[in-house]
Amino acid sequence: MTPNSLTTMPPHAAASTNAPSLGVEQRGSDVSAGEVHVIGAGPAGLAAALYLARVGFAPVVFEQADDVGARFDGELQSLENWSTEEDAAALLAGFGITSGVRFEPVDSVTFYGPERRPHALSGTRPLLYLVERGAHEGALDRSLKDQAEAAGATFRFEEPVTHSDARHVVVATGPRTADARVERVAFETDHPDAALGLFDAALAPGGYASLFVRGGRATLSTWIFDPAAQTEPRGTYLDHTLEAVRQVTGCAVRAPRRSGGAINFSTAASWTRSGRFYFVGERAGFQDALWGLGLRHALLSGVLAARAIVMGENYDALCRQLLVPGLEVALANRVVLGQLAPARYEWALGRAAEGNAVAALRRLYQPTRTTSVLHELARQGAHPPLAEPACHGERCRCLWCEHGPHAEAAAPPVATPESPDC
Repeated sequence: MTPNSLTTMPPHAAASTNAPSLGVEQRGSDVSAGEVHVIGAGPAGLAAALYLARVGFAPVVFEQADDVGARFDGELQSLENWSTEEDAAALLAGFGITSGVRFEPVDSVTFYGPERRPHALSGTRPLLYLVERGAHEGALDRSLKDQAEAAGATFRFEEPVTHSDARHVVVATGPRTADARVERVAFETDHPDAALGLFDAALAPGGYASLFVRGGRATLSTWIFDPAAQTEPRGTYLDHTLEAVRQVTGCAVRAPRRSGGAINFSTAASWTRSGRFYFVGERAGFQDALWGLGLRHALLSGVLAARAIVMGENYDALCRQLLVPGLEVALANRVVLGQLAPARYEWALGRAAEGNAVAALRRLYQPTRTTSVLHELARQGAHPPLAEPACHGERCRCLWCEHGPHAEAAAPPVATPESPDC
């Protein structure tokens, strides 16, 4: 089974959407129009709903907000294009979700280190793709929602979920632990289109910052991986980064809108429970520990969960084959990057700018004996749990809880003693 066979549209859906085949065979009466509940309307939940609707199921999507993409409306976010040989554009086209989405290749990113010298990173193909988030036309979230609705999905907004009788439930409720933090500000500007990065421990301890500008709209993001820095008041490092960006670019900032949240890369198996719950996206810990990016993994995990439901396949096995290996190596290399002294940041950027940055970055996702050992060490680290307002401990009945009554029939997850309960 190859990734391409898993990430393209079903034959009968492709005929009506001009999307390539997903490799889902028509099974006649074996594929019934069953109701599936999808909890959360982020990219992972939306991708699952779209797939399910297009093959004849009846997904019902529950979202606490009043529309899709509410928290990130108007932001520019990146879909990385270096972790696998498969181009991310081909991946999105395979999902059948590029229609109507603002989706732009970025061939080069200029990074600045502590000394503020520019280093242009590029490769033999785009380094990444920019997508807009939110509920407006052209945004990824809106496009996924519109296509899913057209295919037969139902959306129920501002409706809390505490119980589900559905045979299958896709849980896409966001991060479960706070392994790192990202802070963002979206704003309007007169600055020309740009893609910039900042690699400076004073601005983003243990991480980095990025600025994307397209058509007068900009998004500045700061990824903070250092545990001690995460205890600082929110916005502290974003303010420092915004000032640094002003100094480097002279970028004007108008109508700023702040957002952000936790990053969860604690990918402890399993990702199914009781034969009915399928955990996807950030909820499953499918985020890149090296760079903090998760859009690509969210979309793929949503598709894989839907495919497992439709085809009766093993979702855990699909995740282990197509998602987990690269994420484990990324977590191992997060340990290595954490040991790089800030004084060496400028040197590292200079080396990356000398050759094919896409190829150099891809090597960071290739497993070795060393990364296997480092991954185990990193996995044993603390993963601070996030508060679950709906969770009430051992008597809890929330759908995503690991110790509620519905979890009794589930196989115990493979986890370390430090893993949180909920």
